[in-house]
Amino acid sequence: MLPPLAWRAGFALGAADHVLEQLGAPWFLEDIGDSEEENWIGQLRRGLDTYARICWCLRFGYTLAGVALARWFLERWTHNVAFSHEIGRFEGEGDVSYMNRVWGQYPESMGSEDVGRYWSDLSELLHGRSVRLRTGDVRITLNLETAKRAELHDMILRAAEVPLRQVRGCISVLADEHKIATDARAYLQAPVELFPKAPDPPDFLSVFSPPLDFDYVTSQDAKQLTPWGKTYRTMIHRGEESSLALTGFHSWMSIEERWVRSTDEARLFFALEAERTGDAFDPDVLRGLLAQYRAITEMAELVAEDFSGSRRGEALQTAAAAMESAWALWLQDVDDSLIAMRSVLESTARARVHRLKPVNADGLEARGSRVTPHRWLVAAGWGRLAPFSRALGEFSHLQERSRHDESRELLTVIQRSALSGLEVYTGRARALEEVSRMLAHEVAATLDEIDPHLSAEFRTRVLLETTEETETRLVSWLNRALEYRSHSFGQANYPIPVPDSVLTPDEAAQVSDDLNLSSAPSPFVHPD
Repeated sequence: MLPPLAWRAGFALGAADHVLEQLGAPWFLEDIGDSEEENWIGQLRRGLDTYARICWCLRFGYTLAGVALARWFLERWTHNVAFSHEIGRFEGEGDVSYMNRVWGQYPESMGSEDVGRYWSDLSELLHGRSVRLRTGDVRITLNLETAKRAELHDMILRAAEVPLRQVRGCISVLADEHKIATDARAYLQAPVELFPKAPDPPDFLSVFSPPLDFDYVTSQDAKQLTPWGKTYRTMIHRGEESSLALTGFHSWMSIEERWVRSTDEARLFFALEAERTGDAFDPDVLRGLLAQYRAITEMAELVAEDFSGSRRGEALQTAAAAMESAWALWLQDVDDSLIAMRSVLESTARARVHRLKPVNADGLEARGSRVTPHRWLVAAGWGRLAPFSRALGEFSHLQERSRHDESRELLTVIQRSALSGLEVYTGRARALEEVSRMLAHEVAATLDEIDPHLSAEFRTRVLLETTEETETRLVSWLNRALEYRSHSFGQANYPIPVPDSVLTPDEAAQVSDDLNLSSAPSPFVHPD
């Protein structure tokens, strides 16, 4: 599942860790300080961590999660390049054009690489559409054939390697600013393809690594992996004052440490949640939710088979893949899960339109990428969800125009069931419950056509409610969202100062810009 490129990139992560150790960068989130420089160093560490998280998603089959993370990673470090070089977006300029113009600041390192194409392909996949690769058209499904999945995973990693270059470059510049003499510069600036072929990773990295649920992270199996992470950090620390000597261990231990550390941090987060919620903390509730999410995911994939080869079937397949990735990312306690939730919502609405209004659905399908998720919601009769959909959409991107603060506020106040005083901590959880219920509603309605008896069993055993109760719950949720139709999403959180914004695209093309990497931090800290 994980292409060899990932292990080559592990060498790059090892070299970057060597320099970050000399800069005094902490490994764990709780140890990051409050100053601007400490936050910036923490962002650089998180940048390396994000690449390893993408590798985890791909290695263990959460392809849509890998796509979601890769696009977020690309957008976040595109923002850094744009912020550092004061590159604003021209009026009416599309994302693909803007991406290529921003990364065009580095012609020597980028060569003919089409970053805009990477971004476009990743976006198409999140919307449930196919992209053209060497093996033909590829679209994400849970049962994607091996050859196509391998090629798709390779494309995802190549897209993620672009922002990884910027992270490594920023680490190199920060080392210069601190006058740290290091022989790691060549490794920080070298393309991943120039690193030696990595040795095969140890066998234990080839076994299944479960999502970070309570039972796994508190298990003895998970705790036995903790020393592996400590071993790598100790190895990096002991080599802090010596010349960098990359070995085969760096290629896989730099990635494996991050998988282990995410488990250690998840264990800590569960402890903090238990402390916050007191007697209300109940792992059995989480076990029940995950069982329900798995059942909804698998049934969505199964009913899609009855519509194989149709757009309706494709929508259900995408919804199933997105649902699986949504709960897997949610367990990591990160905002990235909201990207997958948006894909669940859009694909569910798309399937509903095909079921209820096939002629309208065909018309929307003909518009291809010009159709927004909101158009599918309106056609499905779910236009009342506009504020909720908007919040998920805002979190699906990290750009100069993104509005995350007020979107988080919307997800906090719109909740229908949350412990008093803890709403700020449960917005993602309630959002996942709502989109999963909407998908389950569509699955049950589809089963009514295929096998009414099975549909009744699904409602009784998975949703734990009758058809009437399901309909009542859905209407209640739509009306709840409608109450926030006037919610203000405020100003963009990450604006880019652009002194030359008055230039036309033709005039700007004549401007000779500084092509050196800048380590200037973007004006935000991602709560990764």
